[in-house]
Amino acid sequence: MSVSETLRMKYSRRAGQTVLSLVILLTLAHQAVAQQVHVSLDPAQQSAARGSTTTVAVRVDVSGAASGGGAVFLQFPEARLRFVDGHNNTTVWNGSLLNVEPRTAEPGIVTLSVGANAPGVSGAGVLVATLHFLALSEGEAALTLLQSAGTRETLFAGMDLVPLPTSVTGGQVLVTAATTPVPTPVCAGDCSHDSEVTVDELIIGVRIALEEVPVGVCSSFDIDGSGQVTVDELIVAIGRALSGCPVGGG
Repeated sequence: MSVSETLRMKYSRRAGQTVLSLVILLTLAHQAVAQQVHVSLDPAQQSAARGSTTTVAVRVDVSGAASGGGAVFLQFPEARLRFVDGHNNTTVWNGSLLNVEPRTAEPGIVTLSVGANAPGVSGAGVLVATLHFLALSEGEAALTLLQSAGTRETLFAGMDLVPLPTSVTGGQVLVTAATTPVPTPVCAGDCSHDSEVTVDELIIGVRIALEEVPVGVCSSFDIDGSGQVTVDELIVAIGRALSGCPVGGG
């Protein structure tokens, strides 16, 4: 064998080893990137009137192989929001370390477990839980998914129970002033709320003015809300009987 043939054989082996090493590195890198979990809140931004209940969905995006489940910890400001209840959308083994339904394990933190059994969780935007909060006071309320806080950590694992890279995106609820109901316009003297004032209804108004029956029998005569029916209010009701009730009441 000539010197040139020997060198070509050695070069070929080295090139093959290099290609094999690159394939292994690329495969490992692909697996590391592909198997990831991202936890987010839907919607990320919303507003709620004080005294109302708002709903927050917890979703996960699982890239690559299915996740065998995980734990989610959501922190919220107790001065702004109160956790009412929640529902888990995945099948969870009810063990000592897992809870089937979301709950407040400690003040200001909702904890929930996600599908710990086969076939696991896979795909994008998978709804894993629905949470309900009561808006208590006006202002911004940050909803923080705890990536890591002491012993608490939002973390997922593969079906082989090997931890997967897990990222999180929180959200915010803007609590606004309580809405004031708009009163329904009432036509003066229209006891039956059919947009007409009849003679019988006028008679009821007279009896209320004479205090023979309580004003609650037909409160539409009490235009100023004083708890009494005056002559002037009877005159307005007579006008409605003659000309009809205007659009919007009154």
